[in-house]
Amino acid sequence: MSEKKKRPRISQAPRNSQADVAAEQAYAAALAAAEASPARAEAWDQAEEIAQRLQKPDDLAALYRQVINKPLDPAIREEVARRAVSYHEEWFGDDVDALSALLGRIVEMDPKAGWAFERLVMELTDARRWTDLLAFYDQGVAKGGFELGI
Repeated sequence: MSEKKKRPRISQAPRNSQADVAAEQAYAAALAAAEASPARAEAWDQAEEIAQRLQKPDDLAALYRQVINKPLDPAIREEVARRAVSYHEEWFGDDVDALSALLGRIVEMDPKAGWAFERLVMELTDARRWTDLLAFYDQGVAKGGFELGI
């Protein structure tokens, strides 16, 4: 009978290496910069790049949702909202609940956001979520309708 030889373990870098700590600090700084200056596309670009590198999309997704809820200039809100939808599609594309909640909030914050309205209707229709779609329409009608300009 031959005895199995154990393979030597390949040493792994410690979970909290200096590089990991530095990357986490850079990510925190990028998130803070995007929150402080939502109009700066470069701040969002940097945060997205670091989130991609670290494979940690949740913090940035939460920040996008948080920022679109703040009182912003309408043009800035639209730009951040469009980025947020694109980011959510990229990272959470299969999560209809997350994307529809985001789109619904965008329409609620800006009833003239026809692009978000159309996208929400498309998402709910594609997912065959008729009850949610009708509830969305009912909510809009109850608030006096949508001001879409489309």
